[in-house]
Amino acid sequence: MRDVVLRCARRRGESRRRALEDARDRAGDVGHWFGDLYHGDLGDNAVPAPELVAKILASQGAQSWHQGAQQATSMASDHDQAGAWVQQLSTGLARIKPFADATTALHRQ
Repeated sequence: MRDVVLRCARRRGESRRRALEDARDRAGDVGHWFGDLYHGDLGDNAVPAPELVAKILASQGAQSWHQGAQQATSMASDHDQAGAWVQQLSTGLARIKPFADATTALHRQ
């Protein structure tokens, strides 16, 4: 039993060590990337921002995104109109409630 516990403890220690090494490696990668960025070394795949924006806007996804945004705006407007209608209906019902209560009281007598 003691051997099993020791083996499990060793494996757990190895897993933690590997996780720490991986985290240290990723942190090093990020540090190198920021250093390269700071020194102007953007790599082979860098695209100037205006060109990147133009490519995004020209893509098929951009058009559907704009259509979705317009549809969401339209739905929000419809929602506001429905809310205003419900508010008017509620106000009207509140005005006639005293009459309904009085009528109910008369019928109970």
